Amino acid sequence: MDLNRFLKERFHYQSFRKGQEKVIKGLLAGKHILGIFPTGYGKTLLYQFIGAYQKRPVVIFSPLKALMIDQVNRQQRLGLGKAVAISSMLTNQEKRMIYKRREDYRFFYLSPEMAKNSLAKELIASLKDPLLVVDEAHCISQWGRDFRPEYMDLLSVRKDLNYPQTLALTATATPQVIEDVKGLVYRQDEQVTCFRCPNEEKQLHLAIIPEAKEGWREGEKEKALLATLKEIAFPVLIYTAFRKKADQLAQILRDHHYLALSYHAGLSDQERYKIQDMFLDNQIDCVVATSAFGMGIDKANIRTVIHFHPSQSIEAFIQESGRAGRDGLPCQSISIEDQAYLNWLDGLYRTYVKNLQENTLDLSQLFDQEGQQLVYEFYQDKGISPKDIRQIFIKQYQYKNKQLQMVKAYLKGIEHPEVTMQNYLETGKWIAKEGSIVPIEKMQEDKSWQRKPIPIHWKDRFASLYGKDD
Repeated sequence: MDLNRFLKERFHYQSFRKGQEKVIKGLLAGKHILGIFPTGYGKTLLYQFIGAYQKRPVVIFSPLKALMIDQVNRQQRLGLGKAVAISSMLTNQEKRMIYKRREDYRFFYLSPEMAKNSLAKELIASLKDPLLVVDEAHCISQWGRDFRPEYMDLLSVRKDLNYPQTLALTATATPQVIEDVKGLVYRQDEQVTCFRCPNEEKQLHLAIIPEAKEGWREGEKEKALLATLKEIAFPVLIYTAFRKKADQLAQILRDHHYLALSYHAGLSDQERYKIQDMFLDNQIDCVVATSAFGMGIDKANIRTVIHFHPSQSIEAFIQESGRAGRDGLPCQSISIEDQAYLNWLDGLYRTYVKNLQENTLDLSQLFDQEGQQLVYEFYQDKGISPKDIRQIFIKQYQYKNKQLQMVKAYLKGIEHPEVTMQNYLETGKWIAKEGSIVPIEKMQEDKSWQRKPIPIHWKDRFASLYGKDD
């Protein structure tokens, strides 16, 4: 069947978006592909189309359990073939049941820790000619913004499976991250086609709330946030660096009649799924989250992203900002300047580098503070000496600090920030000229696509959704 006809009949889209058909044709030709598609551009369609069109099993490694559940639910609604999520949440009995009924499924979502699970490996090995997908592939790179050490085992998984056809996908990646992904997912002798799809024109307004020269006094930053919320469109996604601050801000917002909830790794899986579903269904105005929230979440109508704490890297900033306005309507990303926070991170990274260079920091301290033990073991298994591993860590923290300086420059004001950032992603070079700070864009009330929260107490709004006793 013609690809465009199949797209219309099974996915109900009138046409492919730029680059999608080219990647799909490459996969149908048996090629290994690394695809870099902007946030909200339809990366999932690429492997969903292959699975449905070729009636072929697809194994997707995905970094977040909540993301896996979301994708499984969406695919069930589309009727593309049965999908299942396999993670540490399942018992061995449940995994064995999936193995017995594996012929009933077409899409298998696995969390990265399952790469070493014997039952999961046996399941994948039993599938006939699967397409292996590494979603959010930047997570495999220690230079990427969401590094997951568990992803570093994927090449050995591919070896056990006799190197099946593999599609690696990410939204943003510098040349350095691309090389890391190629080296850790594919063999050196495998030919990998790298396809970068340029960003579409998006009505994204980048804005900065500057701090005074003396910095933020106690409570002033929260007041600035509340003042900003009166001027912008909802739904809103607020990023903060700390779990405790996410909880505090969500409570402050509820005290001011916004229906806001916090989202972070300290919550149970069930709590995170519930918050995610409520946000997707427009039942709450705002989610206050740490950086993991939003990865792969298909919510098209986020109008505003706010960084209460600045992003730790330009890559993270681009990815998080890209979660606004996926429906093509106007949106904005607002960063609240906080030099004290950035200086704290700067000092932390410089201290790590200095102590590693002087051999006064034991690597086990990094294992506790930074979760680096899996990285150390990975390189150790490759026969790399402790001295050389130490040099790898030094370069990693130097890279993080370099990213931090870019963020600082952006918050001070640069000319043409969108062009500067896109150039950085494509070339790995940060070339920024000093410019003015852009203020937030006030919401225009006469636009029907914008909405404001209902000005009644959040408890009453919850009661209206779930009843008085819930």
